Amino acid sequence: MRASFINTSLLLATLFLISPLAAGTTTTTNNSIYASDTTTQKVIDSRKASNDSYYQGLQSITREAQKARPRSDPDYIEPKYLKDLIKYAQRNWPGNYQMQYSFLSAELSYYKETKQKSWYVYHDPPRGISTQKYDSMKKIAYESAPRNWPEQRYQITTQVIAYLNNAFLFGSCLDALSNANAIIVDANSNANYIVAKLPINGETTAVKIQGEDFLWTPTHVQIKINILSDDLKLEPQLIGYIVRVNPKSEHDKKRIPKTMPATKNYTAFLQNFKNALINDISLEIEKRKQTYKDYHFW
Repeated sequence: MRASFINTSLLLATLFLISPLAAGTTTTTNNSIYASDTTTQKVIDSRKASNDSYYQGLQSITREAQKARPRSDPDYIEPKYLKDLIKYAQRNWPGNYQMQYSFLSAELSYYKETKQKSWYVYHDPPRGISTQKYDSMKKIAYESAPRNWPEQRYQITTQVIAYLNNAFLFGSCLDALSNANAIIVDANSNANYIVAKLPINGETTAVKIQGEDFLWTPTHVQIKINILSDDLKLEPQLIGYIVRVNPKSEHDKKRIPKTMPATKNYTAFLQNFKNALINDISLEIEKRKQTYKDYHFW
């Protein structure tokens, strides 16, 4: 019995000596894991403490803003607007007190300075911009300044204004063409061009086509309008019909639709049309901007 116990003890001792635990491998690995876990926990604790401190700051500026003040007081905040700001912050950054603090402190300062309510609190997304497009704008702004609301606000507003300016220009050009009784042939807002036809009383002239004599009568000026940020580029051509001077059959007497380059005779007409179009576009743009007056963009 004793011999059996000794043999068993020797076997256990041998197993212990050759095990990774005896060599210290597992101990070292576990120590490394524990150290890593400790570091991670410290980071978590640090972030939590930081978030908690922003929460305290958030509560502090909220209490200060809620104090009863006369409207004439420079620090007066309309109570309903304050509630709307808080709701906006909580909806957009739930649990992220650093961003809520950055947002609320910046918005309160902006309101005290301008007495203007920020457009995104009530128009999110802005009128005329799809939710998908607006979300991509906010994402770009957030990724560039994840903890800085004033910078995000600037970038979002800049993107929105640029988008609306472009949309206003395109839409106003369509309206101006409609006011001029133009016929819209094609319109592409992504490529920023419009093709339109204008009826004209064209003068019939003699032309030679492939050695044969024809009479050419333009009926419309067709213009491709390339909409640039600060100008309109016109690509005109004449649309009308031709008839043979010496028809050899009844079929030869038929009018043939024809498109021809715009001649110098139409230079003055096109320049006057362009000037009138630009003036009308400016008026249409101002009409659109007036519908966004609550945004304080322009």
